[in-house]
Amino acid sequence: MARLVDGRVAVLSSENRQLYLFEPSGTPSRTIGRRGRGPGEFSRPQHLWYLPPDTLVVWDQWMGAVTRFDTAGRVLERRTIDLGRALAELPGQAAVESPTLPVPDGSFIVRVQVRDAARARPQDYELVRHHPEEYVRIDREYNAISFGTWGGREHWAVPEEFGRASPISDYQLSADDYFFNTLLTSHIAVGGNPVSVYISSGDRNEIRQFSLDGALVRIIRRTTSPVPVTEQAHRAWAQNGIRFLSIFPEAEWRWPLIEATPKWDTYPPVDAMLVDAEGHLWVREWSDSETGLPDRWSVFNPEGRWLGVLEEPPPTGLPDLSHCHLCWIGTDSYVTVRRDEWGAQRVEVYRIRRDG
Repeated sequence: MARLVDGRVAVLSSENRQLYLFEPSGTPSRTIGRRGRGPGEFSRPQHLWYLPPDTLVVWDQWMGAVTRFDTAGRVLERRTIDLGRALAELPGQAAVESPTLPVPDGSFIVRVQVRDAARARPQDYELVRHHPEEYVRIDREYNAISFGTWGGREHWAVPEEFGRASPISDYQLSADDYFFNTLLTSHIAVGGNPVSVYISSGDRNEIRQFSLDGALVRIIRRTTSPVPVTEQAHRAWAQNGIRFLSIFPEAEWRWPLIEATPKWDTYPPVDAMLVDAEGHLWVREWSDSETGLPDRWSVFNPEGRWLGVLEEPPPTGLPDLSHCHLCWIGTDSYVTVRRDEWGAQRVEVYRIRRDG
């Protein structure tokens, strides 16, 4: 999503293969694109980047085409990525499906798993960080710039009795298929002027800021104590997960996994990161509210100075455990996707008051 300088809101729908523009009132203004593989068409659009005042850039998934539109829907440029050259530059287990993050200059960052074939299966209920990850930028000339290796997502080892409960007929608890996600993972954000790359390992109260050439610019820390996870907060987290999955009947078999997930002692210091239109870094985090959900953002200026906290609007419908990645922050507005009580997604715009 993005809010344009004229007040309209652009929303990219991966499922519908279209880019929508809405007036500030919420009235549909324009629909851009359609399903396909030609100019102005999308296979499965993954990223939207807004270049003020009037350019929208859409990235198709799996290193597909990159298309620039004006806000009238006209195609300004369409660039295809040479997959062979891109994959040849990437280390480890890089594949077409590797997650990517666009950069405003037309390059992109790929998250590559570094697999350890000798890893033994952990004990039941053990918490482990599964497969480290390397972030690599591929520039427009297909040169690779690494930002180092970071801890992968934390999982807990699922006992076999839970695995047998899966509706997937060929489900086997193999060395790579026995994990259930927890809150801990690495995070990355890109933005600012000049453009910076921010990476957090997830388990340390620090964020590393890099230039596009991979040089470390600074380490950002906030002087604060870890937020403890109380029994009430852990129960709320589990209930939120089950309520969220209740809109997907095929996921009912996962409910016991959520209820059995071990309690953490403290929340990770980072849940998500974004860079706003002015180059400020926003770090999503947990408060001591015991809701089980991250519910506020710490804001840092482009030089890494902490400015304060913005509390998120309270939930009004079903908790959306993924919506932290579906928001956009401008100079005076906060745009987010939330789910109503029926599970339908809604785009909501809030005004930000910046005191001082």
